[in-house]
Amino acid sequence: FILVLKYQVFFRCDFYKIAIYSYLKYIGYFLFLPFLLYNRVDKVMKQSKGGNQHLICCKLRLIKIDYNSIFLKIIQEDKEIMAFLQSVEKLELNDAWICAGVLRNKVWDTLSKDSTTVNDIDVIYFDSTDLSLDTEKVLEEKLKCKLQNQPWSVKNQARMHLKSGFSPFNSSYDGVAHFPETPTAIAVRIFNGELEVMAPYGLEDLFEMRVKPTPYYEENTNYHNIYVERVQSKNWQESWKDLKIQF
Repeated sequence: FILVLKYQVFFRCDFYKIAIYSYLKYIGYFLFLPFLLYNRVDKVMKQSKGGNQHLICCKLRLIKIDYNSIFLKIIQEDKEIMAFLQSVEKLELNDAWICAGVLRNKVWDTLSKDSTTVNDIDVIYFDSTDLSLDTEKVLEEKLKCKLQNQPWSVKNQARMHLKSGFSPFNSSYDGVAHFPETPTAIAVRIFNGELEVMAPYGLEDLFEMRVKPTPYYEENTNYHNIYVERVQSKNWQESWKDLKIQF
């Protein structure tokens, strides 16, 4: 009321008119705030280039961030990764995806405005009728014929329990859910002409550049030491200094 009384004294306006004006002013502000923020984000995104628009979005906590759409846009705009996906699609494998490092690193590179070398292309599929290691090697050779000089790595998730010690997986999703760290537990595929994303733990940790163990590798589990040794051996912070690593 002090503020309103000051308006009445200095501007010699009617007290009630000022009160109503002030009320409408602040109500209008809160009503239009989401609209203004939305327009601001839209404007900034249009001005930005490539996949860097999410850098702005991440700073606006009042708006729920659609990481899935941002992630898909980053992948779609990368011609090399799209070529990888198209090559895997042509193999017509059951439940086949590209996953892990090549996708994670692409996002971290985009966030850091950097460009690191693709050191592996992890391809997963699920076929419980053929657990042969030789089959995986044959598939790798087929991919090398499609795209030469690329570090292809193919793994049948129906076979991975023999290596990891977990109970047998029942799908590629189950396999990805058992990856050691959350930002690596991601996968993409082309299905019926559309890009699909698999992220058992979401994409927030990936875009927040936060590395933490998945539930199977958390502290006080039998696999936590594997997570710690893996993360330490990767030296990711040498390439991406803004990473936040949780042990």
